[in-house]
Amino acid sequence: SDVCSSDLAPTAACVIVKRSDGKILAVTRGDDESDLNLPGGMIDAGELPVEAARRELWEETGLIATDLVEVYRGIGRSQVAAVYKANDASGTVRDSAEGRAMWVDPKRLLAGTFGELFSKLMRMGYV
Repeated sequence: SDVCSSDLAPTAACVIVKRSDGKILAVTRGDDESDLNLPGGMIDAGELPVEAARRELWEETGLIATDLVEVYRGIGRSQVAAVYKANDASGTVRDSAEGRAMWVDPKRLLAGTFGELFSKLMRMGYV
């Protein structure tokens, strides 16, 4: 399995949306364009990780995804993150209160807060 085994329940979920040109959808943390993240956030009480991933993707980018596949589960800073790949994201990308949504070269994620996690996902071929 591609999923890293973890006995810990995830507390956060995020989504990889990749275009055919290799760019991925990233969200700024506030106005700081040097600190990019995947769309995602905390899992609410009673919410399944995949539901949180779907909700956060919509809230932060305006995209809707029904076909989300978990590709990784592991520690991202102090959180246990469930990372999903969207096979069918649709809609029009928009900004949110969280920050700006933009299509970027995956390497731009490495300089941000969660760079170590993105480096791992890149080595696994997901971003």
